[in-house]
Amino acid sequence: MNHAHTWSWVRPEPIAFADFVCKGGKTIPFFDMEKGEVVNPDGLEISHVRLYYITEPLKYIQNPETKGYSMGQEWIIEDYDGSITCNAKGWYIEITARMSGADFVSASPFCEVQEGD
Repeated sequence: MNHAHTWSWVRPEPIAFADFVCKGGKTIPFFDMEKGEVVNPDGLEISHVRLYYITEPLKYIQNPETKGYSMGQEWIIEDYDGSITCNAKGWYIEITARMSGADFVSASPFCEVQEGD
């Protein structure tokens, strides 16, 4: 899932969230971090549940020309089967669901695995 301010205006999720809050609209499925499972209160069709993870600690690398930052890790993407890969140093879950004929994407918070976890 792309992350930037401009994506807030071209994706349907912000409008669906506003409709949920203001008009009692449908709930986009989300990942329950405590239970480790997808919660789908309105029974929407889920097309993908993916695990994004890294196998080394999270770090940012600065581009000397642009002064911008990017993540310096390779992200591994797998279908989520209910477990987190044991060698993951950080991960999040992305869920794609259909609502009103459009794909809606939600993501869990990023979870950084600490030594000893």
